[in-house]
Amino acid sequence: MDPNTNTLITDPESQIYIASHVESRARLKIVEYPIVSHDLQFNNLNGTLLGGNAFPDMRIMDYPPTPPEVLPIPLQGNYQQILFGTKPTIGEFMGRDSLPYFAFSNDEADSMYEMSLRQKLMQAPFLERGSMEFQVLDEMNVKIVEVYRTQLLDTSVSNELLVYRSFGDIPIATMDISGYPDVPEESAAQAFDFMDTIEPNQKYYYTFRCVDDHGNRSNPSPIYEIELYFDKGFYIPKIKTLTDIKLASNKVPTKKMVRFLEIQAADVQTTVNTNYDDKGRVVGSRIGYIKDTNNSVDQNKFLIRITSRDTGRKIGVMLTFNKNIIQPLVEED
Repeated sequence: MDPNTNTLITDPESQIYIASHVESRARLKIVEYPIVSHDLQFNNLNGTLLGGNAFPDMRIMDYPPTPPEVLPIPLQGNYQQILFGTKPTIGEFMGRDSLPYFAFSNDEADSMYEMSLRQKLMQAPFLERGSMEFQVLDEMNVKIVEVYRTQLLDTSVSNELLVYRSFGDIPIATMDISGYPDVPEESAAQAFDFMDTIEPNQKYYYTFRCVDDHGNRSNPSPIYEIELYFDKGFYIPKIKTLTDIKLASNKVPTKKMVRFLEIQAADVQTTVNTNYDDKGRVVGSRIGYIKDTNNSVDQNKFLIRITSRDTGRKIGVMLTFNKNIIQPLVEED
């Protein structure tokens, strides 16, 4: 384009050619988040009151490992011993692929519930109650495999998760390949192979769990039923994986629901969400982690349909919810 005449330049010798290079760069955004408390913290140390700034209580998000792979190996001509080859697995069950967690005791159930709740509040709001996220990115992070055994499998419980309570929370053996000097001699191992001595013609049940460097336990492996049958020199190893445990019916005569129906709010709706300023002081709080919108629970109506098991008739119940906030009492000077 000729700037003087505002016309295109058609003479090739008068045209100007430009070579350019375009490079795209990402823009990093640094967010400052206060982790230091600006309020003085005091502790009593041997009768001396010491004060200073301190870090507030914090938690690092962690994930339990995935269950191990297990291969029962009978030994030729040996009807009193069984060998198990185990191996940690790599994988993840995150978000909507999370799994129900299996606890071997009430204390474990409480600990797993707290971890599940932290996962739900921090990064997995749609995590179902009783479920947890599991992840192993490197099998070297798993250095311990625990072995559980029982001869009495309780199938009179209400669901399969409770069947694992039959094993108790103390393993019969621990295989630790970490090589740390404080590992007990009976637990130190070079590999995750376990040999057990058992009585012939009796049924034994086994399951295995992985433990990571932080002490988090995986869900148990499937239950293996082992019976080394031996009679008059005739030896047959019977090995079965219990993938579909049939629970014994423990129902007792009860009345069907005729009066009561309980509806509970989810954790993300009832847990208190507290906000802090840059000095670590509380500046506000609200109930639940869901922001106030037109779709909030207390601003809508809900239709609950109940179907009769006997006649198939349906009953519709319209529900509304009120939010009850109790203000703390403020003492006047």
